[in-house]
Amino acid sequence: MALIKCSNCGQDISDKAKSCPHCGLQINYIEHQLSESSEPLPGLSPGRKKSGNNSKTGVVIAVAIAALALLGAGCWLWYDKAQQRAEQLAWQAEQARQDSIAQAQLLEQMRQDSIAQAQRMERIEVAYNGYAAVLKQFLLDNSNDSEYNGYFLFDFNQDGMPELCVDGLHPDDFDYEYTGSMFYVYSIQGNKAQRIFKKMCGGPNYYQGSGYILSADEIYENYIVEKIRYDNGKIVSSTITEINDPYGEKSRPAISEGKISEFRMSDLESLKSQIMSLIQIN
Repeated sequence: MALIKCSNCGQDISDKAKSCPHCGLQINYIEHQLSESSEPLPGLSPGRKKSGNNSKTGVVIAVAIAALALLGAGCWLWYDKAQQRAEQLAWQAEQARQDSIAQAQLLEQMRQDSIAQAQRMERIEVAYNGYAAVLKQFLLDNSNDSEYNGYFLFDFNQDGMPELCVDGLHPDDFDYEYTGSMFYVYSIQGNKAQRIFKKMCGGPNYYQGSGYILSADEIYENYIVEKIRYDNGKIVSSTITEINDPYGEKSRPAISEGKISEFRMSDLESLKSQIMSLIQIN
């Protein structure tokens, strides 16, 4: 049994009493007053309920923020990957464009090379046919096909088409009173070989310089070195050394240029190989 206060007189009464023994107040009234004035039980107070609602709201907000953060992170990752993919596609497109340009340039270069090669082969054929015809004319005189006569090629004017240099005696120049030979230079003009230079010689040695050749020759009692070069559209010769030596006692000056090897008139295979090695397309 517990004691409670009477709401009317304030005296202590038993919680089992039907009415207050001091003032006669009915106990039901007392219970009603107690229910109105009593504090809520722990855990059931309005304040606690409100705090619980606030907690739930905070959780919902936190979850929402986390969801938004995840969504934002996902969007950023998607955007970043999309950006990387776009950059990769742009790089691939640019690479393909560059490859296409390089391929087109290669094909154009191949086309140009093919044209140049065709032109070179045509020039080789023209030069060979023209110079071979010249040598065949010299071969009409059997004495030209000896170790004392021959030919070589030299590009005097550096135009990519070499000239034919022949040491011999052309049938049209044959003279019973002259037992020596001549030095001739032929050039391709149009599709034919034309003679552009000749001079008398007695069996010289030839030396190759830069854009010129030297002819070192014994003519009668004289030792003569001549420079043969291209000048203003024609071949010219000038004497640079002359020694009168009837007894063969005087020394000959040294020549630093490389000696040129000559080929026999009938060696047409060498003619073609020389032409192929010398002809260029400018």
